[in-house]
Amino acid sequence: MSTDTIQKLARPSVLGGAMIIAGTAVGAGMFSIPIVTSGVWFSGSVALLVYTWACMLLSGLMILEATLHYPSGASFNTMVKDLLGKGWNAVNGLSVAFVLYILTYAYISAGGSIIAHTLEGIVGVGQTTAGLVFALVVAFIVWLSTRA
Repeated sequence: MSTDTIQKLARPSVLGGAMIIAGTAVGAGMFSIPIVTSGVWFSGSVALLVYTWACMLLSGLMILEATLHYPSGASFNTMVKDLLGKGWNAVNGLSVAFVLYILTYAYISAGGSIIAHTLEGIVGVGQTTAGLVFALVVAFIVWLSTRA
């Protein structure tokens, strides 16, 4: 490869990655919070949100403190393996994979349901087909945005 070709290859931006993570977190909450907290009324919902916020803040600060003792670019996997051992590293990896698969399922299921109900009178598409279409459209949009 020539140096011109190497210089033209764009690296993903930190802002783009942060936006994907923030959008995922906000989107998952927008789908699940009204359903999950429907039986605990407003005060219970606020208490759960404050508790969740505190847990996320404290865990984020603990991860930040752990990363300060590692060189720049060290992965979360490396930190877990060094601090907790190989057994807990495997548990952590499986837990992260499980959460990502569940989030993917929730997005596809909810997006497919929205599309199926929206197009019910026009096309009469089933929820499974609508979920597949939703997943393909979102995958195409993500593919387009990462091509740059």
